[in-house]
Amino acid sequence: KWLWPAMLAFALTGPLSRFSHGYFAQWWARPDVLTIASLDYFGIGGLFAFAVHRGMALASPGLRVISIACLAAYLAIFGSHLAGWPTFGLRPLQQTFLSIALCGFIAAGSVGFPGLAGRWLEHATLQRIGQLSYGIYLFHNLAPMVTGKILPFLWHPAFESGIPALLRVVVFAAVTWGLTLASWRWIERPMQEIRSRIPPR
Repeated sequence: KWLWPAMLAFALTGPLSRFSHGYFAQWWARPDVLTIASLDYFGIGGLFAFAVHRGMALASPGLRVISIACLAAYLAIFGSHLAGWPTFGLRPLQQTFLSIALCGFIAAGSVGFPGLAGRWLEHATLQRIGQLSYGIYLFHNLAPMVTGKILPFLWHPAFESGIPALLRVVVFAAVTWGLTLASWRWIERPMQEIRSRIPPR
């Protein structure tokens, strides 16, 4: 009976900690990257899963309306911040709105997209990228460090802008993709095969 209140508390902790950014800044250089500042992602995802478990349809019109409204709020706050316009103290809620909007996107993806969008999303290339997306996420920060050890000239100031900077990004992307494919081939896929052989309890 305490499951959904606990998840709601998680969902509220994220924006509350971001509202307290100034207070935490006296102890941490980047309080916005602390785990506590991201708990609303987990809480909102948990509440979404809880609602589906309790019978909410993934194609729920109400969820769709809320998700679109939250996406609009996210874009308004983010766009205003980029343009230097006032955000009226709503910046700490920006990522919370995005989390809710993404729940709607996940629901729509689970149901399936009709027409051209659906055919495009089901293309084999995009399916392959989706299959490997965890590895891309895992290695995209590691790749520049690995590449910098092998090709230290990429960190020269000459590669900070223009065509050289683009070349550096291409090299980092290639290394990221290589690490991702290696992980899939020799770590992830073998582990999935082991898991598939474990009989259910």
